[in-house]
Amino acid sequence: MDYHSGRYELCCNSKGQKKDFHPYAYHCPSTASSADTLSPARQSTASTTVRYGRKYLTEEDVKERPLTRKYNQCTSGVRTQQRLKFMSVKDDEEWQTVYRKKSTKNKKKVLPVTRVEGATTCNKDWENSENDCPLILLKIQQAKENLRTSKLWDLFQSTIQECFINCLEQVKEKRSQPTPLFEIVAEVSSVKQVNRSCVCYGIGQFSSCVISRYQLAFLLLILEKLEIPKCHCYIYDPSFTGSEHEVLKTLGLSLILENEEGKRGVDSPTLFYMIHCGKALYNNLLWKNWSVDSLSKVVIIGNSFQGFEQRLPTRIFLREYGYISKVLQGTEEKQFPSTPQHSDIFNDTAVHWFPVQKLEGLDSETWLLRDEPVYESEDVEIIRNQKK
Repeated sequence: MDYHSGRYELCCNSKGQKKDFHPYAYHCPSTASSADTLSPARQSTASTTVRYGRKYLTEEDVKERPLTRKYNQCTSGVRTQQRLKFMSVKDDEEWQTVYRKKSTKNKKKVLPVTRVEGATTCNKDWENSENDCPLILLKIQQAKENLRTSKLWDLFQSTIQECFINCLEQVKEKRSQPTPLFEIVAEVSSVKQVNRSCVCYGIGQFSSCVISRYQLAFLLLILEKLEIPKCHCYIYDPSFTGSEHEVLKTLGLSLILENEEGKRGVDSPTLFYMIHCGKALYNNLLWKNWSVDSLSKVVIIGNSFQGFEQRLPTRIFLREYGYISKVLQGTEEKQFPSTPQHSDIFNDTAVHWFPVQKLEGLDSETWLLRDEPVYESEDVEIIRNQKK
């Protein structure tokens, strides 16, 4: 190796050293201080010297050593390993500083980003803190406005309104039967107070999941369209956090404090919003309202009942989900419109309502089924109430 005349200095940048020290910094001889110059005796014996820490090496020493050598240095109790490399630089060339490549061992992974019609949100776990509420509310409002101007809402709002109005008309027809005057006045007064309601199950953690957030925003649009008071919308999910409870209260919704397992009876027109819930939850809801009078007041937005029948083996469908299988012939089902921007949010979703004429046309033995559902499979898609 041909070493040009000059002196080379290696300075390691470790904790506790001066700021002007850099890893693998080679200093030009012309800028070196006089205190660092070699003694005349050393200069006479070596045309090229290399400073190795505090030790000067001659050209002969360098040739005997490998070109790459580990140099160990202890600083403030921290042991670091630097790699010493000898390089040849001419006297008239500028000296360059070479920095160590950054390690990627502890580099944080970037979480995937979900994009839904202009909304960009990382799948981040929110802390259970009231400080999160303003930001969560803002994101819900943004999702709501995005949906309001979307093609999905433009196509769907007429469908849900038609189904719910049909449900209301069935109730009005029953109430049109002759009754004493004082009963009519009392009935009209009660209808004005609580005419319609909504129940929402299994919406998920909307603070951290963009799909759940858009489903909640869609629910708020439906409440406005159907003129259902927010205080008459009852919502439950076992995974809700404390901050999510505060957000729901701020929105004016009513919290269900106990896991009902979907077993909620109705006495007035009620919309059940149950997107992507387990089959057992729908089956329990039907069991609790297993009569022509009750089912005629129910509208369900959730997974397609026809889809259940198509995907499940007939034996399992009839045994595990008997109420869904028996009510299929009495159900009017309308599929959600399909849009690419919201395919993950509302896939396999439909609106179900139960016309009185179809329910009355079912076999009379259908209504003799009254046994509470029992699920033998351990993989049943429902979170059970542990208090029972």
